[in-house]
Amino acid sequence: EFIRRALRFTMRIRRPVDMLLLVVRTLLVAVVILLFLKPRLFSDRRFVFDTVARDVVILVDATASMGYVDGAQTRFALARAEASAVLAGLRAGDRATIIWLKAQPAAATPELGINHDFLQDCLRRARLTAEHGNVPRAWTLACAMFTRGEQRRELVIISDFQRTTWGDFGFIAPEGVQVVAIRIGQGAGVNMAVTR
Repeated sequence: EFIRRALRFTMRIRRPVDMLLLVVRTLLVAVVILLFLKPRLFSDRRFVFDTVARDVVILVDATASMGYVDGAQTRFALARAEASAVLAGLRAGDRATIIWLKAQPAAATPELGINHDFLQDCLRRARLTAEHGNVPRAWTLACAMFTRGEQRRELVIISDFQRTTWGDFGFIAPEGVQVVAIRIGQGAGVNMAVTR
């Protein structure tokens, strides 16, 4: 009799007796699943999941002004760290490339690709130049990387935006391309070219 009573008691504990408790448990599991799926809530006033792939071109300033030391690191080292963070935020299906702003701008890859590890390695091996940057050519190269499609297109510019390099260059991006500018450095640096 004691065993029967104990079994009835444990079976009642295991089985949810209250429907409200069952609903709360179900909602709790659903919330945990939604958190792992990382939905974007209420974008354009509707509930959507961010499943659209992105095309990202990262334009990194590698001109002489980026050799200026801010704190403990050069501006170029800070720019590489920012570019690395942008790459780390990409998902597996997102395509990306890096373009170096120099006298002769160069792309890390001939077209956008999904090999983010290769781009991270390019950032680690990158070296600063003592050249002046050709902004219009780098801009043209960056804009040419984008193709038509359903992807979200982003152009990320990482630079100290030195006046002699950027001047009055107008950022006229192709239609549908979002431009994000990340400024490196605090204020104007000392002219490193004139030493005597």
